Amino acid sequence: MNIRGTRALITGGCGGIGLAIANRFLEHNKNVILCDINTAAGDELANTDSRVSTIQCDLSDATQIDDKLGGLFQSDEAPEILCNNVAICPRLDDEGNRLTTLTIPLAQWEAVIATNLTSYFYCSQLAIPRMIDRGYGRIINTASIAARAGSFASQCHYVASKAGVLGLTKALSRELAPHGITINAVNPSRVPTAFTHEPGWEELNEKYVQSVPIGRMADPDDIAKTVIFLASDHADFMTGTALEVNGGTYVGP
Repeated sequence: MNIRGTRALITGGCGGIGLAIANRFLEHNKNVILCDINTAAGDELANTDSRVSTIQCDLSDATQIDDKLGGLFQSDEAPEILCNNVAICPRLDDEGNRLTTLTIPLAQWEAVIATNLTSYFYCSQLAIPRMIDRGYGRIINTASIAARAGSFASQCHYVASKAGVLGLTKALSRELAPHGITINAVNPSRVPTAFTHEPGWEELNEKYVQSVPIGRMADPDDIAKTVIFLASDHADFMTGTALEVNGGTYVGP
C-alpha cells in the first residue's frame, strides 16, 4: 500500500478518532498536522514525534480558519491529504435534559452545522487550489451512520450535518475528479470516545452493542484504517463514495 504525498492535515485531530488516524499516517512516515480547538492530546503526541505539529483553531469560525490555516493551504507545505474529521454533538440542555427538535436553540443548530459541515466545505475550498496545481489530492470526510439511518442517540442537528457531509462529498468528487483529486467519506458507528462516554451513557452504550451484529462498538482504529485505505493507491479508482464502518449495524444501499 502506497500513500502519495508527505503531509496530512486532520481537523478534530486531537480527539480519539483524529489521533488514531494520525498514528496510522505516522506508520506510513507522513508528517501530520493536527488542528483542533483543544490541542492538549495532540501536543503530547508532538512532544514524542517531530513529524507531528498542532494548530489550535475553533473550526466553527471561518475567520479563525482563514487566519490559522489559510497561509498553510497556500504554501509549498500545503498538505496533499485533508481529513475533515471535526465534529460536535450537543445532547443535553443546561438542566441536563436530552435535547429534542423542539428544544434545540437556533444558535446551537448553527454552531453544529458550522463545525460539522461548513468547516468541511471551507477547509476543502482552501486546500483544493494547491491540490489542483499538483494534479493530486485526497480529501476524506468523517460522516456518520446517523446520516444513513437517522440516529441511535444523536440529535437532529448532528444527523443533518452528517447527511450534509455525504452530499458535499458527492458534489465535490464529480467536480474535482478531472484534477486528480478524490473525495470520499467514512461512516462510523458509535465509537468509544468522549462523545459516547459522557456520564449516564453506559446503559445506552450497552444497548447499542446488543444491536451490533459484530457485537462491539467501533474502535477508533477501525475508522483510522479505513481512512488510510482511502488515502492510499488501493483506492485510486474510488471517489464520491462512503464506506460503512459499523459492524453490520447498517447494511442498506
